[in-house]
Amino acid sequence: MIALHYNKELRYYVENPGVKINDNSILNEHITRNVAIMIRKLWTDTNKFVITCNKILKREDLNNQLLSMLFYCLSSIDLYDPIKGELYNELTEKSHYSFEETKVAAFWMIPQSVGSTCGMDRFLNLSLHHSALLFLLVESGNAEEYVNLVIQNEQFHIYNRQYQMLYYGDLSILGEASKRSLLPGRDIVNKGFDFHNTFYYLYEKLNSGVDYPLAFFDLFTLCDLVQSRINTKYLDDSSQVKKIPDTFFYWETSRHKSKEVLKKSIRVIESFLSENKSANLKTAITYFNERKAAFEQLLCDLEDMEP
Repeated sequence: MIALHYNKELRYYVENPGVKINDNSILNEHITRNVAIMIRKLWTDTNKFVITCNKILKREDLNNQLLSMLFYCLSSIDLYDPIKGELYNELTEKSHYSFEETKVAAFWMIPQSVGSTCGMDRFLNLSLHHSALLFLLVESGNAEEYVNLVIQNEQFHIYNRQYQMLYYGDLSILGEASKRSLLPGRDIVNKGFDFHNTFYYLYEKLNSGVDYPLAFFDLFTLCDLVQSRINTKYLDDSSQVKKIPDTFFYWETSRHKSKEVLKKSIRVIESFLSENKSANLKTAITYFNERKAAFEQLLCDLEDMEP
């Protein structure tokens, strides 16, 4: 129903170019994974999608969230390459996207202003550049330059971890009771398996045996989330004297689950490495070998702790 409503609003503003997009329109909202997939699947008529894009991109009141969704749909819909390229150029021009800008670490930083909404605004606006970057990663014949950016830019890592956890439902903008609130730019590790949804969605895709364009990026995200949690041994709000690590990967009560996560991570890394030996992925292969070694070492350490 939400996806149908989204496309209905989009068509309304396409057909009524003189009507300003309402500030409360769903077109201005961040869309999570399940709804985004349904929105994309509703575009069974690709000609209508092209016409819709051509018309909506003539407007001057487009929010970054809508432009981000158009990038997402464009990357997932099967279109004739020249038409896809033309739409990409129009989207890039409209969104003022610059790959060179995204290579700078500071570009992905979120301002920390107490009592201000500028951090969340910046986070949501960056989602457009995140979507554009992934589109380029998919469409590039030689992805090494984009791979280098993804792997080497620490500020992008922080942004991407938060973005993916929001997208897959481990975090929430509104802070529903069942989900932790997103704190833009604050790389906080919460209690327990705080990236559960993201991990299993990515693992299932990577373990499906189906090759797809963003497999590298999904594996990078999975590894980065695991590694970031390994690196964080103490919770920010821990009340105990910090002599014994107290996060998910170090809790005795979580040992079985954390070992399962490590084993699954090692499995999908090994599968990726066995199928990808291209010189164009040299940086990625080095990165994944390092992550595999780190996960194997922690797994051995955890097994040594067993009584």
